[in-house]
Amino acid sequence: MKPGPIELINENATDPRFRVYKIRKNWENITYGTIRDNFELDYNEWPVEFGAPWEDRNNDGVFTRNLDNPKFLGDEQLWFVSNFGDTNFIPYAGLFFGDAYLKIEQQTLIYGFNRSNFLQDVVIIDLKFINKDIYSTDSTFILFYGNNVPFSDRDSSNRPFAGIDTLNNLVYGYNKTNNNFFYGSPPPASGHLFLSTSINNNQREYFDIYSFTAPLWYDTNYFSFAGVSAVKQFYNFSRGLFDNGSPIINPITGEKSRYLFTGDPVTRSGWIAQQGVAQGIFNSSITSAYRTSLGPVSFNPSDTIHIVLAVIAAQGTDNMNSLELLRQRAKLLKRAYENNFLTPPAPPSPEVKIYEEEGKVTLWWNDSAESYDIEDFMITGQNLNDTTYSFEGYRIWQFADSLGSDPREIALFDLVNGVTVIEDNIIANGLAVKAPVIIGKDNGIRRYISITKDIFSGSNLIPGLPYYFGVTAYSHNPFSSPSFTESPVKVYTVFPGRKKIDYSSPYAQGESLQAVQTLGSSNNAQVSFKIIDPASVKDGIYHITFSGNPKDSVYYSVTNTTTNELVLSSSVDFSADTLKKSIQQGWMVLVNDPDRTQMNRLPPEQRPFGISQIYSLSPSGQRDSIVNTGVAALGGWELRSNNIQMIDLYNNIGKSDYEIRFTAQGSQYYSSGYSGGLEFLLSNDPLAKGRVPFEVWDVTRGKRLKIKIYDNITPRDTLWTQRNSTKDWERFYCFLEPDGIYAEPLPSSSGVLSKSDILFGEITLRGSLPPEGTVIRIDTYKQLMEGDQFTIELKAAEFSDKTTAQQKTGEISVYPNPYIASNRAEWGLGRVMRFTGLPEQAVIRIYTVAGRLVTTLRHDDLYNQHLDWNLTNELGQRVAGGIYIAHVDMPGIGSKVLKLAVIPEKEF
Repeated sequence: MKPGPIELINENATDPRFRVYKIRKNWENITYGTIRDNFELDYNEWPVEFGAPWEDRNNDGVFTRNLDNPKFLGDEQLWFVSNFGDTNFIPYAGLFFGDAYLKIEQQTLIYGFNRSNFLQDVVIIDLKFINKDIYSTDSTFILFYGNNVPFSDRDSSNRPFAGIDTLNNLVYGYNKTNNNFFYGSPPPASGHLFLSTSINNNQREYFDIYSFTAPLWYDTNYFSFAGVSAVKQFYNFSRGLFDNGSPIINPITGEKSRYLFTGDPVTRSGWIAQQGVAQGIFNSSITSAYRTSLGPVSFNPSDTIHIVLAVIAAQGTDNMNSLELLRQRAKLLKRAYENNFLTPPAPPSPEVKIYEEEGKVTLWWNDSAESYDIEDFMITGQNLNDTTYSFEGYRIWQFADSLGSDPREIALFDLVNGVTVIEDNIIANGLAVKAPVIIGKDNGIRRYISITKDIFSGSNLIPGLPYYFGVTAYSHNPFSSPSFTESPVKVYTVFPGRKKIDYSSPYAQGESLQAVQTLGSSNNAQVSFKIIDPASVKDGIYHITFSGNPKDSVYYSVTNTTTNELVLSSSVDFSADTLKKSIQQGWMVLVNDPDRTQMNRLPPEQRPFGISQIYSLSPSGQRDSIVNTGVAALGGWELRSNNIQMIDLYNNIGKSDYEIRFTAQGSQYYSSGYSGGLEFLLSNDPLAKGRVPFEVWDVTRGKRLKIKIYDNITPRDTLWTQRNSTKDWERFYCFLEPDGIYAEPLPSSSGVLSKSDILFGEITLRGSLPPEGTVIRIDTYKQLMEGDQFTIELKAAEFSDKTTAQQKTGEISVYPNPYIASNRAEWGLGRVMRFTGLPEQAVIRIYTVAGRLVTTLRHDDLYNQHLDWNLTNELGQRVAGGIYIAHVDMPGIGSKVLKLAVIPEKEF
């Protein structure tokens, strides 16, 4: 084939426009040099005009350089165009009938993937054949010649074999034994998988592998080649015949076949290469070389034949396992191709914030990765219990440098779900084995960590030195391959040390601040803010508002009312565990709602409110939490109910506390139970004749309640009566309409009530009545609920506080001091001395001891406290060893003088 498109057939084949173009994703991040230059050139000169694929970013159908981009199908790809239109470039001209001049153009795209899964062992070849002639061909075959596994003539007895999987359009090669001359043991298997064939992108006009044969050595005593030209031989094997036109006979079935070796070498079933081909064909000629044809198809002017095939490889535990692994990967690859190779993305990288102190670094991050739950289409539909990658935890890393070299895991936080050791396939000593790749701890999720030790040296973090950390989120699925995905790591450079002298904050790390309730009903809850990163706190008055139905779910949000920013939305985290909280703007909000915890232990039908306790107070003030002063027959009394929660008949008791007070005056009451039915309490009942010896109060709201009794003891005379047999007094109930008040004399009838009027009831007293002055107290749970609001004011840190700076000028220092050239590798900064603690603005003048100015350094940075002196003078020349004086001038703050010592390297 000749390089270049058909239209430019007369151009020089060495024209650089017809070269092989090579581009790579993220080539901009490659170190400057020849490799990067070549990628940049091919990217910028991507030959869209010749047919190279491109991305139409503005959807105008016209490729515009510097706006539209080359289209990436893989992470790295090659593209070139060639044609059959020049007889000088036909390598085997004798193979063609008549004129070998064919106006057929071939566009070739080859791409691969930078993946950690099986796609790393895959290369995709995307071929387009375009008929740019005026003639049609009615029977076109596309022929492929390949050799899947290399071998050496020095090891001819161990030649590899070939085979075909006609169901999956896979031709493959595998090693005869468990050793290969080039690869050793275990030997890999490889193959060519035909992923797609079509004409003019019409998937209905597709064609499979038509034949699968091999270059063989024939015994001419059995096979005659008289009059069989080379062209005829090619035509024969393209139609699934032996080279001389003899039919292929499957020795297992005895039937004609267009395919050699259709059996299964792993199970040794069917026709496999070890069984040979036919009498008259030398078995020693059988290798992994093959010849495959696609077609035949009609190829008309302007038609495009599009073929996509993959070159794949797999290395298992032995030669047969490699073949089995290859076939498994072929199936996965077809599924990946059908999904445009969009394997599940990794969890998003946590957004990390850093708080530096002397000898300590705190990393904290957001929880954006924790909602990650992605379907793994590679295992969908395989009747597995789980087909998604789900977030599992975080890994915290330290690195040797800013490039992420030599990563060391320093901590891991994972879900408490029984998933600890995650295994995956790795290559160990040349074998693919399952081994632990992540060792979890089931220790729970945390979103911040304070680090005080250098994992490389084991020593404490040294102020002013650079250290390199990162946080990744990972997911897991036990049925997927790979069994985990992990977010890309971002390396953060940190300098542990005291804050710059003009930094001030009203808060210390770890300090807790209490919010106060400003709206809503009474409760026993506490809301506080724990400061994790004082430097990230923002000014504002914050409202913590609670919403939702306490019977089902209550949640809270945090809003900075000063800026109207919703900082935290709809959180349901009421846990007291500060380690597992999410962090916003340098703080975590802690909601301690003990009554909610107790109430949630009740059955759902007894919520959203609940009674925490019922107890009595005697006239002398003695408390009896059992509400039972003795057996009734002995003159005692007790309060009875089937279950203390059952007195809240209609879930209306609310969050008030109540008292039943035994007084000399007592209360008027209504007598009920005459209308029948389950809702007798709601009836319009008459005012009773007598009085009960107690009053009922909502002490929280300061309201006295009305009373109804259930008059069910004969005679039904509206009096509150005691049953002789059980010594039980008739049950009573307490209610109050929304606008109602208890004021005697009460109306002559109660009026028709609604369920919301009945606050509690179904209470029975047994035995003698409590003495005057006795109080029965009913306390309710006071959990947070809709309408409750807490408020707190936070203050941001100051980064240019000159008043504070004036008191801290003594904290400005320089490191290392003395500077010893021979030791600079030990402290990691290179050939510099670093000034630390500097305020926003500073001018440093460095003098010799004789008073001569060496150089002037200027610092103007609101957040950075460091400034490096590279040990040169103002002319860029290295300074000599000796003592130097640094004068640090800080406008509006003052000045500081430091003595510096430089000890140079010895010269030999």
